[in-house]
Amino acid sequence: MHTKLVAAAEAVVSPKREKKVSGDFYKVYPYYAGYSQAFAEHFLSSLDLKAGATILDPWNGSGTTTSSAVKLGFQASGFDINPTMVIVGRARLLPASEAKSLLPLAYEIQASAARERCQAPLADPLHDWFTSENADEIRSIERTIHRFLVCPTSDQAKNSLFTGFSSLASCFYMALFLVVRSAASGRKSTNPTWTKLPKSPDEKINSSNIKSSFIEALIKIADWVQRSGNAPSSAKIDWADSSSYAAAFKHDLVLTSPPYCTRIDYAASSRMELAVLEPVTSIDQHQLRRSMIGTTTVPKKVGRPSSAWGPTCNRFIQDVADHQSVASSTYYYKNHVDYFDKLYRSFGCVSDAIKPGGAAVMVIQDSYYKDLHNDVPKIAIEMMQNCGFKFVYKREFESLRCFSKLNAKSATYRDSKGSTESVICFTKDH
Repeated sequence: MHTKLVAAAEAVVSPKREKKVSGDFYKVYPYYAGYSQAFAEHFLSSLDLKAGATILDPWNGSGTTTSSAVKLGFQASGFDINPTMVIVGRARLLPASEAKSLLPLAYEIQASAARERCQAPLADPLHDWFTSENADEIRSIERTIHRFLVCPTSDQAKNSLFTGFSSLASCFYMALFLVVRSAASGRKSTNPTWTKLPKSPDEKINSSNIKSSFIEALIKIADWVQRSGNAPSSAKIDWADSSSYAAAFKHDLVLTSPPYCTRIDYAASSRMELAVLEPVTSIDQHQLRRSMIGTTTVPKKVGRPSSAWGPTCNRFIQDVADHQSVASSTYYYKNHVDYFDKLYRSFGCVSDAIKPGGAAVMVIQDSYYKDLHNDVPKIAIEMMQNCGFKFVYKREFESLRCFSKLNAKSATYRDSKGSTESVICFTKDH
């Protein structure tokens, strides 16, 4: 495995996703994070894995790893802490044989929703974004999808219903995600992951295109499913926290990309989708934000850095605490301690999920705090070694497209053209 990992990394294409790639799932459901399918397929096909090998992605996101593994005939498992991305990852696995059934079913769901229109409860988070008429229309479609494709009754617990969603049901929920995104398309902030919340009733979204947008979304999804060539699979995508999960069985390979330390709030970026999912999951959005790695919402108190995080991490955290900029010793110190604590605990869970002789491949980006270089790839290597892994190889790619460049004030602290993404390979011998 050691030799194959090195050879695969030496020949690998850049993990950065190209925007112009035709047929890319990103064009169906744009998602800021993640590497390209070409990268995932290259690595998986280059390792000469045995038939039936099991692949895991503990930060599954939009499902690039799981869909690539399935395409190449492997068993795939993935999970994500954000319910929105669990739905998207499952939708991405819908077999191509189901493509022609999507549009007729969409029209039937739309007609039934119109006949049995319901009112969104006053506490429904859709009211935070939409007028009452729009909220009722969206919730009527969502409840009809649920009745048709998930459960004809509503007597089961919320989370048990959500965790049982099929790829077919997930496609229709993803279509609703696209509907609400489209309706709010003019409300993006300078941060590409955020949508501005209306400040007053007069600013709420009042769209006349909910029905047509729903059909248009299903047309787009059906076209992608048809071209995907997906075969039926037993891939499993679950809702779980990477820092505390216990794998049901051991895997041959982990291919993943942990959340970067760039303070992108992915829970906040999916607030509208989470509003759509409110009837099927009881998750508290504020708690979700606190739980995610890299959150901008940090605990009031954090523990001390651990020696197990390695010398590079501990030096960096101390440098943050000593920095003279505002809130470095308070908010930003806690922000980084929280990030590395969750990252290290996640690596421990990854270790428990891999078979002896298995491997892990990770795409990790460095970053900066003010003028301080945050060498996350090096930190990850030291952490993984302390979790029982053997470092094998690292390949670096310069990237000019990175989130930090959106901050005009970053030039005040440093002169940097971009960031470095590292593909890092590990083996687990015991």
